[in-house]
Amino acid sequence: MGAEDKRQEPRVDVCSVVLPFLGTRVEDHQPFQYLLQDVSPGGIRIALPRWVASRECLKIGDVIDFHVPFRMGAHILSIGTVSWQRWDAEYEAQILGASLTRRAPAFYPVHLEVETRDVTLNLTDFRSADDMLGKVVKDAAFLKRGLLIYLGHLEAFFSRVGGLSAEEYGEFQEQILEDVRAKVRRNAVWLDGLLERVRGGLGVGGLDLEELRAVMEPEIYLDIFRFALGSQTTRLYMAAMKELEKKTYSAYNAIVMLYISALGGASSCAMSAH
Repeated sequence: MGAEDKRQEPRVDVCSVVLPFLGTRVEDHQPFQYLLQDVSPGGIRIALPRWVASRECLKIGDVIDFHVPFRMGAHILSIGTVSWQRWDAEYEAQILGASLTRRAPAFYPVHLEVETRDVTLNLTDFRSADDMLGKVVKDAAFLKRGLLIYLGHLEAFFSRVGGLSAEEYGEFQEQILEDVRAKVRRNAVWLDGLLERVRGGLGVGGLDLEELRAVMEPEIYLDIFRFALGSQTTRLYMAAMKELEKKTYSAYNAIVMLYISALGGASSCAMSAH
């Protein structure tokens, strides 16, 4: 298959599939799950249903990073502002409209075409979609390992110059740091295992996306660290860790798009645009 042929992958209407993506509110990095209902040059419409595991209530004016590359002409956009919202009692979901206003890097050659609402892949540099899946999972495992490194630096830093007493720091280390580190390490090990299964032949269609989401979501909560150590002293470390987390969300959403593409002719769902 030539390079040009490999670019012409089957296209699937992303709004016809009930698979939540992960987004974050830019102001506080708060993650949440959302369903895409409609995509157009004028903006996107999303649903935050009550049944998702990771919920959030958004308001007009919130700036959202959707962690999905929306291709609009020659531009890739991923960040937008909530312009309207309403509650849909029938589907028990908050419905929101947002305009896409800011560019963001596309880490993988899979994106959503705004004009057609299709998931499209560019497999020029990959043997198959499952080959791309291996790359994404490998990156996710690497990002979790990066979080462990930052946590080690954070612990060493505050053991020397933090504003807590020795007793207070001991309690913080035991009750918070060790718990967070254990969760990150457990998720990194899980992703290492998933990578081995993918390399062994597990395709994207064999993934449990809900289990994957739980592994990819954050283990580190800003408010806890700010309360324990002070917002000024933790800012640089926490910002670096949150940047890694954002890349993890992009990796998860890339896997969701690969999953949607693998579904082929998926049927329309109850949450489709209406």
